[in-house]
Amino acid sequence: MRLRMSGVFLFVMALMSSCSTGSKSTDLNLDSVVETATSPAATSPVVTPVPPTAPPTPASNQVQSSTDVTTTSLIVNSTDLATTVAAVVEPDSTLAVVALPAEDRVRLDFERARVARQDCGYFPDMCAFGAIALNDSPIDRATRQLMAFRLSNNLRAVAGKGESKDRIDGVTLRGDSAFVTDCTYDTIVVFDVADPTNPDDDIIYNEEKNSYQTVWEMRLDGGIWLLYGGADLQSQKDGDLCGF
Repeated sequence: MRLRMSGVFLFVMALMSSCSTGSKSTDLNLDSVVETATSPAATSPVVTPVPPTAPPTPASNQVQSSTDVTTTSLIVNSTDLATTVAAVVEPDSTLAVVALPAEDRVRLDFERARVARQDCGYFPDMCAFGAIALNDSPIDRATRQLMAFRLSNNLRAVAGKGESKDRIDGVTLRGDSAFVTDCTYDTIVVFDVADPTNPDDDIIYNEEKNSYQTVWEMRLDGGIWLLYGGADLQSQKDGDLCGF
């Protein structure tokens, strides 16, 4: 169930889960889809395009900093956030660079980290720690500690047994950090699987249905926002305070 965080510290500006080594917690991947559409093959006769008079546009994978993105970015033929981070080349046109507004980029990266962390609950032996949190951050240490606990005690979430619903309620950027407030209703069941190859010997370890409103701190690493710290603002045991 929810990956509870312990030892987490961050300055919550009245916004964004503290985690423990217990079995409950939001299990947080969100891969940005970067697509480069190329111009269709030229037909005979070949027409040499006239060079543009404007200076060349930046590379398609250039990510603007949060302070650079102050206006609505160009979105070409897509409403999906994951596919808007792309350079689109129309026939007989110059390169059009698509960049997400800063807050949308944070949302995208938060969702990636959240899903990657949630997947760890199902496969703790294959947990992608680097896709979740900054190395040696409070969230990273707590996640590694929890996965070690689950591995040593044969604890796993099982697909189809409960779910985790999540909603981002707010994003704020301040200095080098981004703060994400989200609400999660977690009904994922954690099992003592004993023999992983034999589903008939699984024993329910935790089947609580709890909800949490959490503020997360994220920091940039190589152009990607990763989790750094987090704390629960409020929680409800055996209930849905998020209104799902």
